[in-house]
Formats: sequence, C-alpha cells, structure tokens
Amino acid sequence: MTLSPFAAADLSPDTIRIADLVGQIGQSVRAARQESDLNPVQWEALRFLGLANRLSRNPGGLAAWLGMTKGAASQTVASLAKLGLILRLPDPRDGRGLALDLTNAGRRMAQSDPLLAIARALSALPAPAIATTEAALRATLAGMRPGRRGSAIGRCGTCRHFRRDAKSETGGPHRCDRARVSLNDAETGQLCVLFGEKPAA
Repeated sequence: MTLSPFAAADLSPDTIRIADLVGQIGQSVRAARQESDLNPVQWEALRFLGLANRLSRNPGGLAAWLGMTKGAASQTVASLAKLGLILRLPDPRDGRGLALDLTNAGRRMAQSDPLLAIARALSALPAPAIATTEAALRATLAGMRPGRRGSAIGRCGTCRHFRRDAKSETGGPHRCDRARVSLNDAETGQLCVLFGEKPAA
C-alpha cells in the first residue's frame, strides 16, 4: 500500500488516511472561500463574531481566535467595517474598548460560509457517528496543542468557570465565575476567550 508522501515511520496507514481526508476537506473549504470577495482571515473573523459570546466579541477576543496580534486583528476589523459587515461599538463593560458585532449583511455573509458545507454533510450521518466524530476530533485538537490547557477558546457551557442554574443579582439563569456576569441559555453554546478546560475526572 502506498502511503502519503509525508508519512512517518511511527504513524499507521489508518491515521495517515484520516489526516489526508481532513486536509482535503480543509482544501475544499479554502477553494470555495477564495471564490468570494473575502480573504480567509476575514471569513474566520465573521465566523468568530457569529459564534462568540458578548465577553469575547472585541478586538482582543478576535485576535486570540485568529492567532494574531491585536494590531493585525484591528486591520481585519477595519476592512470588514468598511465593507459594511461588522459594527464597532463602545464596549459596555469597558468604556475605553470596542465591542464588535455583525451587521445584517455580515450575518447573511456568514451564513454563506463554505465551511457550513461540512456541517451539512455531517448532518446526513446517524447521531452516534456524529458524536464519535466530534469526540475524535476534539481529542485530536487537544493533542495538537500541548501546553495550552486552560487557554483554548471553547464553548461557555463546557467551561470550568460556568455555573448552571446559578442566578446572580444581575439576572441569569446561569453565571460565569471568572467574569462575574450572568449568562442566559443561548450564551451557554457560544464561544468564549475566557474558557478554561475542566480538570480531568
């Protein structure tokens, strides 16, 4: 059996084939995105702002998601604002900062992201296969970023700082102990840059 050119002696043919498939999926998304007027970084910025919670929709949160400096992220913000796809507003939690949000045009553009083709293809699989795929990809991602435990961006409701049914004086019904703010049900599924992984059981 012929393996991929990048195959290593300590890797099995099965894992090489899976890596090949992941690469092909990524290439398909990149090729489709290149047919639009947005560059890959702009697409990722729109995607993040559509998925992130209110604590994370700011230039610092976007920079963390994109893995770039705040200055570079600000240039992306400026370009998207010029295209009418995002809004720059005063941050209600910090008067010196900016809060970012998608405009209606930005939401429509985000909904046309070729990355959603992956979700549509996965939706045809049985529920157990989807759950197994998600678990495998989560484990793979965790193995690719050793030393970053506790600093990865993740879903609010799976964070160690999240408290379910812990209504605070500012509302509820849930709460973030790190930011000390109340959270509603919708926010539990959103991305947060304050995310901390739960300790292993």
